[in-house]
Amino acid sequence: RRKRQAAYLQKKAQQLAYVEEARQRPIPPMEAVVAQQGFVSDIRRDAVDHVPSAYPERPAQQEKRLARQANFLASRKARHEGSCDAYERAMDALAEECEAQTQEASARLKAQVGDAVARVDALLDPLENTTE
Repeated sequence: RRKRQAAYLQKKAQQLAYVEEARQRPIPPMEAVVAQQGFVSDIRRDAVDHVPSAYPERPAQQEKRLARQANFLASRKARHEGSCDAYERAMDALAEECEAQTQEASARLKAQVGDAVARVDALLDPLENTTE
């Protein structure tokens, strides 16, 4: 029995040593993190070369830029509103489905209770008739 206990304790010590060794081992970074850091590094390196123009924007260029910006914002707003409408429709459909399922479950429960009451009445009826 002592041999088994000693063997068990030795095995447990080996397992704990393995776990501790695994915890101490350095973990390499995930590939996705390394790739993302590489992209950010490339962007930062390229951003140094990009210097904004020192020339002021001409009124015609400004109008075009503002028009493009307004068009983008309008299209973005339309997409957002469309998404909100689709979400509302989906939530309404889900609410109707949940309500229908709840009503069905309620009807089943009511029927089951009615059946149980009828069975109880059937079981108790002979007892009531014999005491009268």
